[in-house]
Amino acid sequence: MPTTADISRDRGDPVAIGVVVMVTFGALWSIAPLFVLPVSEPALAALIAMVVAGAVSVLVALHLRRTRRVRTTRRVSPSAGRTFHLVNLAQTVLIIGAVLVLGRTGRSGLIPVVTCLVVGLHFLPLAWIFDIALYWLTGSLLIAAAAAGGIGYAAGLTEPAILSIAGFSATTILWTTSLMTAKHG
Repeated sequence: MPTTADISRDRGDPVAIGVVVMVTFGALWSIAPLFVLPVSEPALAALIAMVVAGAVSVLVALHLRRTRRVRTTRRVSPSAGRTFHLVNLAQTVLIIGAVLVLGRTGRSGLIPVVTCLVVGLHFLPLAWIFDIALYWLTGSLLIAAAAAGGIGYAAGLTEPAILSIAGFSATTILWTTSLMTAKHG
């Protein structure tokens, strides 16, 4: 049975840590298509500016959260830390397994789709573990982004197009979630 526990800064503020992780992975998703797409210099400059502006805005919101001393009481299970680590271990194993299997079977276009799906699925137990209702929506939207990428794959879109669908969707979802979490706790 979960008990009420205050997530405090003394334990590293897991919510703030989660915000930084979402900003980081959102940035990685946003630049991943650059490795496979031909991009003009102005477009590249605009994309880099977008990545920097997005990351800075979320980090500023996180800083404001810390300076305003936003404290949120959440219902967190005493085993939350262990469950969190197991969820992330499962996510890592599934993504690595998907990369290996899909890469070796000639279906590398599905790697971003499956990765986005697994990341979305991993948010569902995190919503329960940390009592953050927004994570239910985040997970659902990432799963929908994966489905859109899967439809693109089935329709014969190129790998860069599929990566762009999953990547830019994931960036938008993760940064929006991190901004809202930083602002509201």
